Amino acid sequence: QAVNRCLATVRAELAAAERERARYAHLPTDPFAPPPLPPGDPKPRDINIWAGRIQMDYPSSALRTEASGRVAFTTTVAANGRVSDCRVTESSGHADLDEAACRGMRLYARFDPAIDDDGNPIEGEWSSAVRYTLPE
Repeated sequence: QAVNRCLATVRAELAAAERERARYAHLPTDPFAPPPLPPGDPKPRDINIWAGRIQMDYPSSALRTEASGRVAFTTTVAANGRVSDCRVTESSGHADLDEAACRGMRLYARFDPAIDDDGNPIEGEWSSAVRYTLPE
């Protein structure tokens, strides 16, 4: 009988704890945590830093031939925020500049990844362009 009373008490306490947990289930686990990002496309992180690095990484072959131009591209941003693929959508007319733009995106660019409806990071796309101008 004593064991049954003890088990009944434990079960009642567990049920009360579960009711209390259910009562507050709508609250976030950490009330001070930032809210999840809304679903959407990847967002560049520290773009001013890495965009400058990409432009400064001027190919030496382009410097020798005094090539300049604008390269438009679309990148695939992985769920970890890094560029996993880059394709040129509008060439500068100089293969070395086109390759440098995509190489720079893979090396330097960082993103907050795209987010699905459940708040999970997913692969996404981001498009932009870089203008290579000869240094003075």
